Amino acid sequence: MRGDGADVFTKGVIRETELWACTMCNACVSVCPVFIDQVDYIVDYRRTLVSENRLDGKKTLFLENVAKSNNPFGLPQRERQSWLVEMGVPTVRENPGAEYLYWVGCQSSYDPRGRNVARAMVKILKAARVNFAILGNDESCTGEPVRRMGEEGRFQELALKNIEAIRRAGVKKVIVHCAHCFNTFLNEYPEFGAEFQVIHHTQLISELMRSGRLRVGEFDKRVTYHDPCNLGRMNGVLDAPRDVLRSAAGLELLEMKRSGLNSFCCGGGGANVWYQVPERKKIGVIRMEEAKETGANVLAVACPFCITMFEDAAKTTGDTQLLVKDIAELVSETLTE
Repeated sequence: MRGDGADVFTKGVIRETELWACTMCNACVSVCPVFIDQVDYIVDYRRTLVSENRLDGKKTLFLENVAKSNNPFGLPQRERQSWLVEMGVPTVRENPGAEYLYWVGCQSSYDPRGRNVARAMVKILKAARVNFAILGNDESCTGEPVRRMGEEGRFQELALKNIEAIRRAGVKKVIVHCAHCFNTFLNEYPEFGAEFQVIHHTQLISELMRSGRLRVGEFDKRVTYHDPCNLGRMNGVLDAPRDVLRSAAGLELLEMKRSGLNSFCCGGGGANVWYQVPERKKIGVIRMEEAKETGANVLAVACPFCITMFEDAAKTTGDTQLLVKDIAELVSETLTE
């Protein structure tokens, strides 16, 4: 941590509002000619703000919820698995020989919209006869937004707790559909002893299709795909989501002017999805406009944060023409025997 962080704020060189507005999309890092990791500096400055308790109500509530309930919503731990168990999804205790652990994540465990993605993924896994299980109530927030907000100690506690839970489960392959969880598991958890394989749900779906275990029917729609920053630019997962979409007969895939490694952020990274950022025009609105320019009627995504930001943008503008769907939802709607 840079010790001069507080002085920088008071001198007005970097304003606190600017630090909190950063989505940590890594666009600046990817093009920096002298290889400076600006995001690391911003996280360090945020740690200074957290240590000095210079947080507004929403940020404080977010951190308190995670500390109290192991999730940003502050909801009971038992609600993580109750609705999935009702769908016949086994926990690792009920299926100790599972090949895959399906990491549901906070957004899809508690948020009603996010649960639709989890339902779609469960339908896909069952259709392909994948041997899987969930941690259920033993799952906690990965700590990704906690670390981005600057609460490093809490992040490390969560990382160690989750690594131990996965180790006890005895599985070596973990499926995630949150791009933020994917990046954290893949690039940050190994520092704390994680030794499991991390698979994004689009990668698994693509492989299931290639092997013939999963078949989709016709989807007569014009679709554009948004590359989540944590999936595309930061980890190079670009082909799998597009391969899945192209496999649907009748689907026309249209690329936005900023896509792939040059994708534009949804606005939800850097923990921004959990608090309001003052801005003249919402990032999500800008991205939705770019999606509409392609002529698509469906905006396909591969991260629950992107769904939240884009559907919020649609409410802001009153736009109902462009549907936002996770790739798992599109696949589940077109499954064939």
